[in-house]
Amino acid sequence: MNSSLRLVFVVVVALLALTSAGIAQPPSVQPESARPAAAPLPVDGPRPTVACPIPWVFTLTAPPPTAATPLASDFPAATVTLEPSFGGVTPDRHFRHTFRWKPATDCCQYISGTLTLTYKPLQPGQSATSPDAGNDSWSIWKNGTALGSGALYSTFPFPAGATFTKTIPLTPAMLAGSKASIDVQDDTSLTSAKLQITACCVRR
Repeated sequence: MNSSLRLVFVVVVALLALTSAGIAQPPSVQPESARPAAAPLPVDGPRPTVACPIPWVFTLTAPPPTAATPLASDFPAATVTLEPSFGGVTPDRHFRHTFRWKPATDCCQYISGTLTLTYKPLQPGQSATSPDAGNDSWSIWKNGTALGSGALYSTFPFPAGATFTKTIPLTPAMLAGSKASIDVQDDTSLTSAKLQITACCVRR
């Protein structure tokens, strides 16, 4: 055997000896079953809840004052006859009123609100489409746009003078600008309104 063949033979024998002795192979040449398992990727858990720095819950009621105080820029141009006061007694009039308030700080986010209306029909109501108090409705306005509306009555028939109550959920958009404007149509007397608001405030 010449020297070159002898050198190759020695190298092959040495490699076989190392492999059989359990010398670890680099991962790139290891079989899949022999490679270490990859570490699992971290999974995002629930984020911690941050408490509101200044929770603010408050209630406004009207009357007082007895006179309605509508903000004209919130409503469409008045093409209808308006009732000037809570507890009006004249049918065929729209009642409009705007609640306004000062925020607890100079930076508040309104979360939710409810508007509770107490009212009496000035005429009987025969159905939801009858031309009496039966077809009367409420609506919430902001800068000339109606942001929500609905029927005042759902049970028929009903007599004039009966007392009804309706609670309306308000969205943050309806409370934006620290004001909320309500319109009641038009054969119904609004005797009182209560606005309840939940907000989160911070100090700058």
